[in-house]
Amino acid sequence: MIVDFSKIDLGQRQILVLQNLDGTPIQPLLHYSNGKAKLNFNEISELSFSVSSIENGSPTAGYESLVGMRIIDWVNVGRFSLVEPETVNNGIVEIKNCTAYSLEYELSYKTFAIAKDGAYSLTQIFDKIFEDCQNFQNYVLVPLYL
Repeated sequence: MIVDFSKIDLGQRQILVLQNLDGTPIQPLLHYSNGKAKLNFNEISELSFSVSSIENGSPTAGYESLVGMRIIDWVNVGRFSLVEPETVNNGIVEIKNCTAYSLEYELSYKTFAIAKDGAYSLTQIFDKIFEDCQNFQNYVLVPLYL
């Protein structure tokens, strides 16, 4: 993951936006706590935080929408895939402990099978590889002349 730290004001609370898989925003996450990030250059990065069901005596906006298979957009840093949050209930308040992983390596360690033998153009191969990859639906093949 490549992060431009000049765009991040670490003295300010970081902006996290909960999104659907298609990128449409659901809710900014304004009341999170215990925010931690493990940013890796050549491996999947990790973002973790907690959200309480009640904040300042009223229900936390977006709490019910914090479920797995959503995207967390850390503004000016990157997008992370949210796995199913762990819910902890202490009898007074419910807390969701969330973990999300960076999306840069969506194609890592994947195996793609082509249905039948034969000759395929490069465009057909890329179409097959990217047909299920959310982040690569719009691509253009640019010829490289050596």
